[in-house]
Amino acid sequence: MLVLDVNQTFAPWRIERERLFAAIDTFDSSSGQKRGLLLSE
Repeated sequence: MLVLDVNQTFAPWRIERERLFAAIDTFDSSSGQKRGLLLSE
């Protein structure tokens, strides 16, 4: 997958799907809510 960030200091990078989904399948410590993923096709 190609990952893009709104912070321009981070360049786009590629990552395996399983690693990305494992990283976002967590809870945000500030809000206590699950993290999200925006998929654009």
